[in-house]
Amino acid sequence: MPKAIAGFSPTGDLLLSNVAYSTLWGIQITAVLGDFGIVDATRAWSEQCVPSPTWGDVREFVCAESERAELSANVRLRDGR
Repeated sequence: MPKAIAGFSPTGDLLLSNVAYSTLWGIQITAVLGDFGIVDATRAWSEQCVPSPTWGDVREFVCAESERAELSANVRLRDGR
């Protein structure tokens, strides 16, 4: 799959990701699997992006215990992508 994908459990633990995700974010998932969650992910993402309040929204969305509406946001990597 060419798009970067990561899936998190309702408790915020990373359950799956693909090679495109590892390449985009520079995170070797095999090294952190089982010890990497949404807080770690959003920290890594925010370090590589232009500042955005989006990351707090993402953490809340992933860990929400109630029904969720769709979450959509645009962020920009520091390299302009």
